[in-house]
Amino acid sequence: MKKTSSYLMILVLYGMFTLPATLGSEYINVTGLNGGCNKVLYSNIGNTKASDGNVFIVTGLRIEYNGEKSVSVDPSYFQLKLGSKGYNNAAATYYLDKIGKTPLPVLTLYGGGKVEGYIAYEVPENEKDESYEMKYTGWEDVKMNDYSCS
Repeated sequence: MKKTSSYLMILVLYGMFTLPATLGSEYINVTGLNGGCNKVLYSNIGNTKASDGNVFIVTGLRIEYNGEKSVSVDPSYFQLKLGSKGYNNAAATYYLDKIGKTPLPVLTLYGGGKVEGYIAYEVPENEKDESYEMKYTGWEDVKMNDYSCS
């Protein structure tokens, strides 16, 4: 066993073998609701109106965790990236039930756990048609899959 570990260490040191990014990390898998990307635009959500020149992008996510520990889920841990700019969730996220959407809840997932819900982001109206990516900005040791939508 020690020989194998030493041999692996040498391969890594000399760049002959790369370790997966998730080694030593917890990992979440994020997909769009209903099997694909979904992005709906709103000018207001409940009593919350987007600022002049802005709209709300509302996207639905399914989050699965298959790690051994636990991971916290919170809408504020997911950033929407349009081009080179990142947007944090809008306060309107917590009023999505007013338009018939279930907000992504704040909770802890354990191995095999799944949750789904919607998050709202306020973005400039002229960027609403761009493709976007989702980034996990929560705990440092938690990684997520690449997730982008056109």
